[in-house]
Amino acid sequence: MKDHFQPYRQTAAMRELFAETDVLPRHFIAPLFVQHGLTSPVSIDSLPGNYRFSPDQAVVEAKALHALGIRAVILFGIPDAKDATGHQAADPNGVVQSSIRAIRQAVPDLVVIADVCLCQYTTHGACACLDANGGIQIPPTLESLQAIAVSYAESGVHAVAPSGMIDGTLPALKSALAQYPDCWVLAYAMKYHSQFYGPFRSATSAQYDGHAAHEYSRAQHQIPPTQSREALRDALLDVEAGADAVMVKPGMPYLDQLAHLRQHTTVPLAVYQVSGEYAMLKQAVASGIFDDEWAVFHESFVGMRRAGADWIVSYYAKAWAEHYATR
Repeated sequence: MKDHFQPYRQTAAMRELFAETDVLPRHFIAPLFVQHGLTSPVSIDSLPGNYRFSPDQAVVEAKALHALGIRAVILFGIPDAKDATGHQAADPNGVVQSSIRAIRQAVPDLVVIADVCLCQYTTHGACACLDANGGIQIPPTLESLQAIAVSYAESGVHAVAPSGMIDGTLPALKSALAQYPDCWVLAYAMKYHSQFYGPFRSATSAQYDGHAAHEYSRAQHQIPPTQSREALRDALLDVEAGADAVMVKPGMPYLDQLAHLRQHTTVPLAVYQVSGEYAMLKQAVASGIFDDEWAVFHESFVGMRRAGADWIVSYYAKAWAEHYATR
């Protein structure tokens, strides 16, 4: 019988030498929440360790992230005012646009990605324009998303990331961005209708408040957790429509889908460790279930990389990189 003793597991140096999967700072995309009018960063209760920043404060944070080896951020805006159509999202002087310009000027080597969605900007909190009964209005929604993407491109963003998963978004954005060939698209190609998004909606004040006679639900445009083949079809349709990279969201509950998608496309693949996943791990550490916060997050990231992710979006990106720098 073969001896299963593995001498290359005996020391840390040996284990690292033989490691098949790595996690490095360059694999992370760090989320940044931006809001006008803040005199200092504001802690986000639902996402401990994360903050809302003014554009100037976001520059300071972006510099710190870049110094740690993180090469990309994704911006989420909290507007001054909301309306039924979320038109402020396309304001050339909006908080995301201002943050794009400030970060690009101050940290030119940092990749700046901007979320494209209406939920933070609408009074009803839906990801789309709604009719009187709460149904999704596709044409005006796509027009709004096009206007947002163009305003970000004009501000100098490297990439836009449409997160609403509204039918027809990718072709509409590629058409609108044709005059901005340097702006690429990171598509939320496998975004599941999940309970794991709760802390994010609290962080951005994007809670849906109900609407008239019909209860709008994101289940109308996000993938049911039961679906695997359908999710793959949706993702590959985004690739065919010109997505430059694609995203799986959430992360840990959908690692099978991440691995499945990796086998079917060669475009860069991102995974989003969403707010609920982050909050659960933080709470488990705080309650003593886990005794090494960095190690448990690192293990979750290894799983994502092993499943095929090129990039990981995580609220723990900065904390992970800070610890990594001291190893």
